[in-house]
Amino acid sequence: MGDKKSLDDWWEGIHPEEWQLTQSLVRAFYEPHRFVTFLAYEWSSPAPYGHHNVYYKSDTESFFDLKHHPTIEDLWARLENKEAFTVPHHTGIMWRGINSPFVDWSYRNDRLRPAVEIYSLHGASEYFNNPMKYEDFDFTPTTSNFGPYYARDGWAAGNYLGTVGGSDNHTAHPGQPHGGMTCILAPELTREALFEAVMKRHTYATTGARILLDFKVNGRMTGDRFALAKGEKPQVSIEVAGTAPLEYVELMRFAGGEWTLAYRWEPETETRRANLSWSDEEAHAERIYYCRLKQKGQFFGRDVMAWSSPIWVGDTYGKQ
Repeated sequence: MGDKKSLDDWWEGIHPEEWQLTQSLVRAFYEPHRFVTFLAYEWSSPAPYGHHNVYYKSDTESFFDLKHHPTIEDLWARLENKEAFTVPHHTGIMWRGINSPFVDWSYRNDRLRPAVEIYSLHGASEYFNNPMKYEDFDFTPTTSNFGPYYARDGWAAGNYLGTVGGSDNHTAHPGQPHGGMTCILAPELTREALFEAVMKRHTYATTGARILLDFKVNGRMTGDRFALAKGEKPQVSIEVAGTAPLEYVELMRFAGGEWTLAYRWEPETETRRANLSWSDEEAHAERIYYCRLKQKGQFFGRDVMAWSSPIWVGDTYGKQ
């Protein structure tokens, strides 16, 4: 599909002039090393594909709508030869009395889907019935769909997904302290460097607070996959600098087909900082780790949290 379309070919109110305006604004406000913009839009499908945000490295790409590309596989086919990626959000949500746009993780494309939005103003999508489930907030009239539709389920199903946070507040007010935020660990502040870092899963998400989180296993950074050397054990290091006193820091592990709490730290005295190390003495052929943490207090009735991208450890992951 090119840019020469009839108005009937454009979806959700985005007409040619509006898409061209979006492209021009992305170009106008991009200042390398100071402020980075991405050309992006939301492709919103019902189940089993779910809502996906589409991001481009280029600022001249076309818009692929739901009417002509009704499945996630159709969308990925159009993006296959482009420098682009997709991110699903509110992956287990159900609109009350209407429908459910939950994500079926069996539709998988690790190259074009490098991340999952684990938190937004809708709530947290970490796992079903988590402490910040969709129905706990009045942002939209929604409930949580019971089933394997959440971030942990995607990881358990084999999807190679980093974590991101975003507002999805519909009014163009990003960066609010409760609205969801992504940290991208990149060597420089340019569109190319940020794009490549997301593709490497070198990200973590917060509920909006500017929390600093450094999570590593055997020196590998968040989002990496690697194999252990013979006789080597997973050595976890976690460094946190919070914006308020920390309540806990947890390490979650997926091994043997189930998620367990592998390690938990609670400060004995009030502190915003943590520098932790832990060795996994259990024998598992393959394992997935991710770090989650919570600060004391709430903001606008929401917990203040952060979630790392996972780190995948095992022979299989080391060959990928």
